Amino acid sequence: MSFGKLVGSIDEGTTSARFMIFRAGTNNVVCYHQIAVPSIYPQEGWVEQDPIIIYDLVVECMEEAVKKLEKLGGSIKVNI
Repeated sequence: MSFGKLVGSIDEGTTSARFMIFRAGTNNVVCYHQIAVPSIYPQEGWVEQDPIIIYDLVVECMEEAVKKLEKLGGSIKVNI
């Protein structure tokens, strides 16, 4: 199946990382993958998040979203 041109988007927030694949020029989401970002509480009133873990989760979201796209019959060619 051809989806036409696609655009990928990273959405990294305080509670989750997500990668979404859209049909270019629309707000139609073809597929996405989302993972919760763990928080670290070193002491009461403090909260931290590990940037390496966030990076790894974003990469995993991208890989999993592409796998979902491929299961739908789509494929990607990266243009940067």
